[in-house]
Amino acid sequence: WMRVGFLVIGVGLIVFFVVGAGNVPEEIRAKKFVLVDENGERSAMLSVTPDGPGLYLSDEKGILRGVFGITSTGPGLSLFDEKGVSRGGFGIMPNGSGWTLYDKKGILRAVLSVTPAGPGLVLFDGRGEILFKAP
Repeated sequence: WMRVGFLVIGVGLIVFFVVGAGNVPEEIRAKKFVLVDENGERSAMLSVTPDGPGLYLSDEKGILRGVFGITSTGPGLSLFDEKGVSRGGFGIMPNGSGWTLYDKKGILRAVLSVTPAGPGLVLFDGRGEILFKAP
């Protein structure tokens, strides 16, 4: 959450210094805002892609660690480990919502979902085979 705060502060400072303290525009338009650290590594990016808007957060090594985006199917959150491997996600879609959990190799291991038919849980082994499914 600190990176999100830095993103907001960074955008605010850009507006302040580019436009001036006394002359703040009612609106700023851009397709992308990128915040970099003191080494020039991207720390945060707020952008609009053909799929929709997204907030991308990277660690101090420049590795993508989190994405919050909104697409035509709904909002989603993806989290990545220190190697950039997907480890978890949450999404809301027209027919329900769900959590996904991945192991350190990025293999899907669990899905928890809620749809109009009710809640569901699926657990997978390391090869992608179903170990447990309810209902």
